[in-house]
Amino acid sequence: MAALAGIYFELAISFSVAFIFGSVAALLALQFLGLLPGLIVAAVAGAYTWFNWGHPYVLLIMTLEILCVRLTMRRINNLVLSDAAFWLVIGGPLVAILYWKPLDLPLDSAVMIALKQSANGVMNASIATFIVVGLALSPIGRNHPKLGVSYTGVVFAVLMFLVTVVGAALIVLGSRDLFATERLKVSETLQLVLLLTREDLKQVIDGGSGGADLQSTLDRAAAKVDALIDSKTGVTVGILDPQGNLVAQHGTLRSFEQQTVDAGEGMQRWEPQGDMAELQRTAAGRFVKSLPLDIDGAPYVITAESAVAPMVAKLAQSSRNDMFALAVIMLFSTLLVQMLSMMTTRTIRNLAQLSSRVSQAISAGDQSPPTFPKSNIQEYEMLSTSLREMSAQIAHDFAVLSDLKDTLEKRVRLRTAQLKRLSQVASQTTNGVIITDVRGRIEWINDGLTRMTGFASDEVMGKRPASFLYGPKTDMETVAQLNAALALEQDFEAEILHYTRTGQEFWTEVSCSALHDYRGRVNGYMAVLTDVTELKESATKLERTLERLALALDAGHIGVWEWNIETDTTFWDDTVYDIFGVEPGTEINVDVWKNAVHVDDVSRNQQLLELALSPNDNVLEDEYRIHHKTRGERIVKSVSRVVFDDQKRPTRITGINFDVTEDRQTEIEIRELAEHTETVLNNIVDGIITIDLQGAILSFNTAAENIFGYREAEVLGRHFSVLLDGGNTEQLAALIQEYRGLSDADKRVAREIQGRRKSGADFPLEFAFAEIRRDGQKVFVGIARDITERKRIERMTKEFISTINHELRTPLTSIQGSLKLIDSGMIGALPDKVKKMVSVSLRNSDRLRKLIDDMLDIDRMISGKMRFNMARHPLEPLLEQVISDNQGFANSHGIALALTSDVPGVDILVDRDRFVQIMSNFISNAIKFSDPEGKVEVAVATTDDDVTVHIVDQGCGIPAALHEQIFEQFFRVDSSDSSSIGGTGLGLSIAKAMAEQMNGTVGLHSVVGEGSDFWIKLPL
Repeated sequence: MAALAGIYFELAISFSVAFIFGSVAALLALQFLGLLPGLIVAAVAGAYTWFNWGHPYVLLIMTLEILCVRLTMRRINNLVLSDAAFWLVIGGPLVAILYWKPLDLPLDSAVMIALKQSANGVMNASIATFIVVGLALSPIGRNHPKLGVSYTGVVFAVLMFLVTVVGAALIVLGSRDLFATERLKVSETLQLVLLLTREDLKQVIDGGSGGADLQSTLDRAAAKVDALIDSKTGVTVGILDPQGNLVAQHGTLRSFEQQTVDAGEGMQRWEPQGDMAELQRTAAGRFVKSLPLDIDGAPYVITAESAVAPMVAKLAQSSRNDMFALAVIMLFSTLLVQMLSMMTTRTIRNLAQLSSRVSQAISAGDQSPPTFPKSNIQEYEMLSTSLREMSAQIAHDFAVLSDLKDTLEKRVRLRTAQLKRLSQVASQTTNGVIITDVRGRIEWINDGLTRMTGFASDEVMGKRPASFLYGPKTDMETVAQLNAALALEQDFEAEILHYTRTGQEFWTEVSCSALHDYRGRVNGYMAVLTDVTELKESATKLERTLERLALALDAGHIGVWEWNIETDTTFWDDTVYDIFGVEPGTEINVDVWKNAVHVDDVSRNQQLLELALSPNDNVLEDEYRIHHKTRGERIVKSVSRVVFDDQKRPTRITGINFDVTEDRQTEIEIRELAEHTETVLNNIVDGIITIDLQGAILSFNTAAENIFGYREAEVLGRHFSVLLDGGNTEQLAALIQEYRGLSDADKRVAREIQGRRKSGADFPLEFAFAEIRRDGQKVFVGIARDITERKRIERMTKEFISTINHELRTPLTSIQGSLKLIDSGMIGALPDKVKKMVSVSLRNSDRLRKLIDDMLDIDRMISGKMRFNMARHPLEPLLEQVISDNQGFANSHGIALALTSDVPGVDILVDRDRFVQIMSNFISNAIKFSDPEGKVEVAVATTDDDVTVHIVDQGCGIPAALHEQIFEQFFRVDSSDSSSIGGTGLGLSIAKAMAEQMNGTVGLHSVVGEGSDFWIKLPL
């Protein structure tokens, strides 16, 4: 992680040059851990640069650096000198060659990179050496002998670190100062250009021209400024209106479309987007600066921009000079610092050699240790004097200490048992460790147990582990087994559920063993606790996953099989046996499989198997027919995978089988249904069009092609408005909006709109559509019907009705009045023959008038012009009036007309006249179709919600096949005497329409030879 962090976090030394510190970690690993760890750390850091920079050369250089430094340090025990030698002899030239040739960089750039990496490497070695020295001089170094360093090394590390840091700091400060200076020059240039251009623009605008021609005004002003200022960066000027639009420019403003101009901000920098190197992006950038400009009272903005490339070139050249200087400084400073450190520590080294001779002399029992020389260096003289006095005292004390040797050896033996115990603890420090006395009370715990449980050492000292580690879910049976083993002084291992200080559960694997003193007696126990919570959870998850897998296989009736190619053995689970209809437990071989598979499918499956055995195509998927002994022919799908060994030889095949017979049958049925549906859609007379939510046409059937004159290919993907009058796109949106606000019943009602054919002709169109889902997306299916012919017929009908109303009804009224006057005898007595003819004419005129009235009623119903004066009326008076009005007609036909049941005292909401008209129609029909001396009965039945009035006759009855047509216009029952019974065939259709307008329904129950029952049902 330290190596990756050193690569990721870089230090910018100068423009386009940054130092990375990944090799610091690699050098430290080499220093403390050895060659292999150092190479591993270098490889990790180098791999990151490979991934991030796109080439492996840093990985090669870093690993080679560690290897060469390790070899060099066998002779030169100085990390910085060894690293500097590597970069001078191998690293620097190798980097230059690699970046020049394979990466195809210019030679000067490759040399620049070599100098940079060499200086970077030496600096990293200095930092690593400084860290080593710092650790050696810290409290950590007192406990780690490997961190020991010489005084010469300390002086060298400090001086080298100071030289490299000071050198790098000076270059950084100089680079930043140069960058700030160059940026300030550009800013001042842009500011001057803006001020001069704005001043010139103001003079021209204030002179009376205003902002009429800003482009020419800007060009003239910019030309004057160009003559005054020689800008090598190529300044471009532009003017933006209050809305931010570019209204004039001198040159090309590259940054205009990608930034928001703020006249209140200082100089900004724009960089292009896209995939390019960072330095290339910076060089292609522009400096931008803006000032406010008042034109005719409107807040305009004048903007100037300058290329960054000239400054980048200057800074890059400065960086190359800095790198060369830094590399030279580091090269000479390494040699100079080494010489200074050797010179300044020479006396200390001499003193150390004398001290070593003193210790050897004292150890040998020499009472005359070597003499320490004098020196003019005060610190050296003080240390030399102290050593002289100390050596004399040590020589005297050595004899005394030797007498204490025997006593110390005894004490060492007493502590051997304790050291043995501590060595056992040290070997288990990664887990939780508890040491107890023979009674099970805690004497010591390690930090691992504290991290594991949250209990500190002082909280549990003297307690039994069970008092704070056990909880409600701890298995007491396991605890009893542990206690029994302790009682017998036996070692034991077990898994048990423990609890942390906060009550959190965790599983541990406990390994407990007895501790013995030097006499072999048990003097305590040591328990090692390993947290296995994650392992238990993983096992539980695996068990649940297997359960879900088994459930999925069972629910999907999926069988699993495996063929071991090496042993030629095959395994089938029970589901595979069931799929093939083979008795479970039957030994499976090729013959058993071939006997089950359809003979026509065996060879194809074997060919697929041969292909799957190739390492390039190891997946086998096939469907084949089998003969099940009870289910007949079935279709089985098999999916399997071939497993290969290290030599790419197939070892086994594992697969699944499942019965897809029903699925394939369903696919056939769906395909046939789709073909049937397509045939219907292509042959239906109505056009069917599918459109998406944006109005684009998705499908267009044959009928639609015939209606609109387009081929399907001509309209697919086009907006539906192409089929509408005027190509109005808003009309479709309005239809969809209206459709979504309708009830389910109203959504099924077609709407009349104006369509437009390919020829440009407009025509009336009846259009209905519904919202459906297709492929997860909402679409609309529209049904279009050309109603041109129907509209023509309706127009002719209206003209015919108008003709009837004006050309027939009026003269008929006059004729009928005259006939009634003649028939009444008011103009004189008529001969019998004439009177008979007048009566016939009068009856026929009544029939003609009724026909005209019925046709006018039908027209009013269709056009919606018939008015209904809805009000609540008592039912009984209405029925009495109807019976009274039709009593004379019944008497003339010899029919008894009567109300046969009690009428409930209810009110109905109806138009009085229309209700009487409906009832009169039903009664007159019943009278006309009844035999003489027959009866017509009026009966009433009620419920909590409605009332039904029945008109029952004893006539000839109506065949059941005609019940649905009886209420259609102009329909008459074709009977033997129908010609002798008057009627227009419109009365029942009018009655039905009127009843529906009053929220009622009409109906019929009739049996041939038994009579008919016409009824009307109205809500209460």
